[in-house]
Amino acid sequence: MADLAKQPSEVRLFAFNFSGKMDGSATIVSVTSVTKLLVSGGGVDSLTIDDITASGQRVAALFGGGSTGQRYKLTCLCVDSDDQVLEFDGHLRVKEL
Repeated sequence: MADLAKQPSEVRLFAFNFSGKMDGSATIVSVTSVTKLLVSGGGVDSLTIDDITASGQRVAALFGGGSTGQRYKLTCLCVDSDDQVLEFDGHLRVKEL
C-alpha cells in the first residue's frame, strides 16, 4: 500500500497486499484489525473503516469520510496460514483533488 489519497465525500476500497511478507502458498486466515491514527491535519477524526475482507494474500476495506488536510496512518494486522502474525502500514491523505 503506497501513500493513498481520497476526497472527503468519497468511499474508497483500498487493499493491504501482504504478498511480499508471506510464502507464495500461504493465505490470510483471519484479520485481527484495521486501524487508523490521525497524524496531521487536526480537527475531528471522522474517517470510517467498513467492510473488511480478506482474500488470498490481501486485506481490503472501505474508507470513507475524513476532512480535507487530514493525514492518517493505517495499520492492518492479520494471521496467515503459516501462523505468522503480520502487520502492514500505509498512509491516507484526505484532500480535494
